[in-house]
Amino acid sequence: MDNSDMKESIVPTAELVEYRPQPTEELPHSEIDLWGLLRRRWWVILLLTVLVWGIGFPTVFFLMPKQYRTTALVEVAPIIPEIIYRDRDSDQPLPNYEGFKNTQAMLMNSDKVIRRVAEEVQNLNLSFFAQGRDAYTGLRQMFEQGIIEIEPDRGSYLITLSMTTPAAQAEEARTLINLLLRNYMAVVVEDLRDRENTRLNNLQSERKQLTQKLEAQQETIRQLVEEYGTGELTALQQMHYERLASLQRELTNTEIQLLALEAQIQAAEQSGQEALPSDFVQQRSQIVQNDPILRALQEDIRRYEQTLLVSRQTMQPNNPILVQQEQVFETLKNRYEKRQQEVLDEFNAAFEERRMSGRQLQLAQLKAQRSQLASLMQHLQEKLQQQDAETIRIGRKQLLIEDLKEQIQQSKEQMQEVDRKIKELMIESKRPARISVADEAFSVSAPGKRKKTAAAVGFGGLLFGLLTALLIDRLDRRIHHPQEVVKRIQVRILGTTTDPHSIQRNLLGRQLNDDYQTIRANLGLLDGSNGSKMILVTSPGVQDGKTTFCVNLAASFANSGQKTLLIDADLRKPDVVEVLNLPRALRGFQDYLFGKKLEECLYQHSKPNFFILASDFRNSADALDLLAHPQSGERLRTLRDSFGIILIDSPPVLAFADALVLSRYADAVILTTFLGRTSQPDIQEALSRLRQVGAKVIGTVVNNVKAEQGYRSYGYGYAYGQRGRKHRKKNPDLFLTASQEPSDPQTFPPNPKQPS
Repeated sequence: MDNSDMKESIVPTAELVEYRPQPTEELPHSEIDLWGLLRRRWWVILLLTVLVWGIGFPTVFFLMPKQYRTTALVEVAPIIPEIIYRDRDSDQPLPNYEGFKNTQAMLMNSDKVIRRVAEEVQNLNLSFFAQGRDAYTGLRQMFEQGIIEIEPDRGSYLITLSMTTPAAQAEEARTLINLLLRNYMAVVVEDLRDRENTRLNNLQSERKQLTQKLEAQQETIRQLVEEYGTGELTALQQMHYERLASLQRELTNTEIQLLALEAQIQAAEQSGQEALPSDFVQQRSQIVQNDPILRALQEDIRRYEQTLLVSRQTMQPNNPILVQQEQVFETLKNRYEKRQQEVLDEFNAAFEERRMSGRQLQLAQLKAQRSQLASLMQHLQEKLQQQDAETIRIGRKQLLIEDLKEQIQQSKEQMQEVDRKIKELMIESKRPARISVADEAFSVSAPGKRKKTAAAVGFGGLLFGLLTALLIDRLDRRIHHPQEVVKRIQVRILGTTTDPHSIQRNLLGRQLNDDYQTIRANLGLLDGSNGSKMILVTSPGVQDGKTTFCVNLAASFANSGQKTLLIDADLRKPDVVEVLNLPRALRGFQDYLFGKKLEECLYQHSKPNFFILASDFRNSADALDLLAHPQSGERLRTLRDSFGIILIDSPPVLAFADALVLSRYADAVILTTFLGRTSQPDIQEALSRLRQVGAKVIGTVVNNVKAEQGYRSYGYGYAYGQRGRKHRKKNPDLFLTASQEPSDPQTFPPNPKQPS
C-alpha cells in the first residue's frame, strides 16, 4: 500500500476543526479554577489548616483569661398605656418602634450622657481610668473599641447595655454600667419634661391667640348686624330679587313698544312706497260718474251715436251729412275723454294732498310717543341699576356674615381641641414611663471569645492554606489542562495521550490505540493529499514523553499498512533501543550518516512495515556537528523515496540545538508536551526558536491527559462501558472525531517512571 492509498483509507470526509483565538480575545489567565486548584493543591490546604489550627487552638484556650460579662437592661414600651379614658393614641403601637429603640440606644452613648458619667467617675478611682486618664476620653474610647456595647434586642422590648471585663474588674464594671444607666434615665426624664413643658407652652399660646381671634370675629358680626337690626337677611334679599325682576320685565316691555314705534315711524317716512287704499278705484269712479259735464257729454254721445246709426243705414258713406255727423261724434268723444282726464287729475291731486297731510300728522304723533317711551326706558334702567346694586350689597353682606359665623365655629372647635390637648397633656404626665430600667447591672461568667477565636483560627488556617495554594498555583506555570495550550499558547492540538493512572489497566491498550489513531487521522486531515513524509518529533524540555509518543506513533503508522521509518536522532540520550527492547549494539543512524548503506543500517521490527534507525551514546559529544554536516542532510532527504512516513525522535529544543538543525530537513514538526510537567513559558520559547529557523510546526500532542479530559473522553465511557464518570465533554474547538473504527495495532504505553 503506497502513501496515497494509506491516506485515503484513514482520512474521513470531514474537515479539521482547530481553535484559532481572535486577536482581541481575552485569554483566561486570571480566572481562578477553584475545583482544579483543590484537586491539585488539596494537600497544601489541608497541611496548613491542620498546622495553624493545631498551634492556635491550645494558645487560645490556655492563654486567654476568663472573662465576666456585666449587663443591664432597659425596657422600651411599644404602646402608650391608657389613663382615665381611651383615646385614639391609647394601646396603639408606636410608629417606627425599632427606629425609636435605636434612637434610645444611640442616646445612651451620647455626649450628654457620657459627660455626666465622667463627672461622677472622677471621684471613684476606677481602674479603667488609672494613671491620670481623662474619664470622658476613656469612656468614649471604651464605646468606640467595643468594650462597652449597647444593642437593641429585636426579639423583645429590651436594650442591652453590657461590658466584658476580667474577673477582677467585674465589680467596677457593675458600678460603671449603673452610672451609665442612671444618667441615661435622668437625661430621658429631663428631655421628656422639657418636651412636655414646650408642648404645654405652645398649646397655651395657641389658645390665647384663638381667644383673641374669636373676639375680633364676634365684634365684626355685631357691627354688620347693626345696619339692618338682624343677621338673617334672606327675606330682605328675596324682596329685592322680586322687585328687581319686576323692573326687568317692565323695562323689557318698554323696549318692545319702542321697537314697534320705530318700525311705524320708518314706514311713515317711506311714503313713496305706501300702498293705495282699497276703495281708491271706487272713489275715483264715483267722482267721474257724478261730474255734470261728463254726464251731459255722455248723453250727447249716446244721442249722436243713435243718429249716426240711422244715418249709416240710410245714407251713403260719402254723404256730407253722414260725414258731418261722424265728425261731431268724434268731437264729442274727444271732449268726453279730455274732460274725464281732467276730472281724474283733479281727484288724484286732491287725494295726494289729503294723504300727505295725514302722513305728517301720524308721523308727528309717533315721534312724540317714541320720546315718551325713551324717557321711560331710561328711568327704568336707572331704577334697575340702583336696585341691582342694593341687592348685591345685601347678598355680599349676608355671605360675609355667614362666613364669619363659620369662622367663629371653627375657632370654637380649635379652642376645644386645644383645651382637650392641654387636658391630655396634664394626664399624660401621670402615666407610667415608657422607658424604664428592667434590670440593673449584674455580672456573670462569660464564655468569652475563646471558642469563637478558636473557630476563627481554624477558619484562618483554612483561608491561609487556600491563599497559599492559590499563590503556589499562580507561580506554577505548568499546563494542567489541554485547553490551556490552545487558549494561552495559541497552538493547535493534534491529539492527546491518556494518563495510565486515570483508566483501568485492562482498558489502557485500547484507549492508547484510539489516541494514536486519532492523532494519525488529524495529521491526515491537516496535511491533505500533500501530507508530510518526514516528521520531526521534539519537546520543549526533558521528560515530556517525546520518545514514547514517537515510538507509539510509528507503530500506529506501521500497523495501518504504511511503510514506516523511526529514526532515533536523540544522540544525547538515545532511548528507542530501550523502549523497544532492541539489541543494545545498534547504532544504525550514526552509521548511515557516516556513509554506510541503508540496508546495512536498518533494523526491521517484528511488526510488518516497521523499520528503525537506532542510535547509541558514542557520538553524543559531537552530535550537533554530525547532524549539521551537509552530508547528513543529503542522506536524510534520500530516505523519502524508500518510506511512506519517516518519524524522527530529536532532543528537546531548549536543551540542545539538535532539534533546530533537524527541523530544516523535516517536512513538519510535532511538539510534545506533558500535562502537569511542561510549563507554558517553555512551550512558547520552544515554538519561538523553531519558528525562527523556519520550521513548520503543525501542532502539539499533549501527553499524560486524564481520560475525562482527553480527545476521546466521551467514546471511552461509551465504548468501554466505563461508568461513574461525569462531565466528559469533548471540546469541538480543539479536535475533530475520526470517523473510522479503530484497529488493534501494537502500541507501547508510556512508562510513567521513565518518561523521555
